Amino acid sequence: MRWAWRWLLALLLPTAPLLGTSPLPARQAAVGEDVYPKLMKAVVWLLIPRGENTFATGTGVLVDSDRRLVVTNYHLVGEAREATVVFPQYTSGGRLIAERAFYANQVMKKEALVGKVLARKPQHDLALVQLPRLPRSAQALILSNQRVRPGQRVHAVGNPGASSGGMWLYTEGKVRQTFFGELRTVTRGQGELLVVRANLVETTNPTNEGDSGGPLANDQGELVGVTQGGARDARLLSYFIDVIEVKGLLAEAGIRYPKAGPATEAVAAPSKPPRDAQAQERQARQAAADLQGDNELKIAAALKTFSDGYALVYTEVLAETLPKLKEPTLSKGRAVLARRLSGFSTLALQAYLQAPDAELRCAAATAVALKRDREVLPDLLRLLDDPQDFVAAAALKSLKELTGKDAGRSAADWRPLLFPQP
Repeated sequence: MRWAWRWLLALLLPTAPLLGTSPLPARQAAVGEDVYPKLMKAVVWLLIPRGENTFATGTGVLVDSDRRLVVTNYHLVGEAREATVVFPQYTSGGRLIAERAFYANQVMKKEALVGKVLARKPQHDLALVQLPRLPRSAQALILSNQRVRPGQRVHAVGNPGASSGGMWLYTEGKVRQTFFGELRTVTRGQGELLVVRANLVETTNPTNEGDSGGPLANDQGELVGVTQGGARDARLLSYFIDVIEVKGLLAEAGIRYPKAGPATEAVAAPSKPPRDAQAQERQARQAAADLQGDNELKIAAALKTFSDGYALVYTEVLAETLPKLKEPTLSKGRAVLARRLSGFSTLALQAYLQAPDAELRCAAATAVALKRDREVLPDLLRLLDDPQDFVAAAALKSLKELTGKDAGRSAADWRPLLFPQP
């Protein structure tokens, strides 16, 4: 009888769980902090030259990794043949560099990518820029197969100009409506009136000058629109070019299946370090000097130079510079050196574990754990008696990580654990 009452209660109150049961957990939708990292692999800062050291600036989004294609607004590109493009960068500790001055310095030094404007469609306010290569971290966004709907949450990233000193700014909003409409805007630098007739997405995301061309994404991190601009006579009312117009532009360029995600390894173009040995050493020496300064942006750029440099000189110069550094730069530099050595062969690591330079021995000891190389455990064990405490500490840490055991700082106590006698 008691069970009959339970079923009757369930029928009368269908929203309540059965007695003795637990409600199923609600499925949580993705939030901005989940979507933002996906957008950061595809978003770019885009600059159009307007004269000597003068640019019109905006945003773009990578939509095809194999062909290295970035989509942006026609009203930003205009009739320019080339565009300067900058991807987000991170410090060795993983912090996004959001200071505009860091990227402006790259542009002025001509260290940024220069792409060719491949296609334009003024009536849809879209343009395609093809890049000569991509950074390894770049990943094109998936073009959504479903149009957004009113009430749906959306996410955008842009680079507003004078309104902010920061870069890669995130906004969240809701879709107000989707429709085919007409917009009137002015081309940057040329001052010509542009009439846009396209499928549009109207949202509550705030937009500013400089956000143009940036991505609008759904909760899954898929591209659903491209920033066009905001209404000047209304609050929280912005317009985006619908993703179906982006697909149309790609189709007209002969691209029906754009490659999302990272570039296919066979077509990925690596970055080009200086080929000349003297140029490599000059770059390494300059980076070493920057590491010893107190300019945070220069320190971040110098660490990236040592991280990306292919030649042996970068390893040697970084090792000899480390004793001159103070915390926290010292720890960051040691981490970069260890990652460099982790890419070396086992024989090379064995040699570095016995190097006269204490910083090289320390980096090699850390690299053993990064490489998960158990072949050099005997060499690592010897470093527990190293005269430099920081080297012995690095060796001990790697031994713990590789074995899951802890026998303290004594090599004599470790030997029975690592090499038990029969």
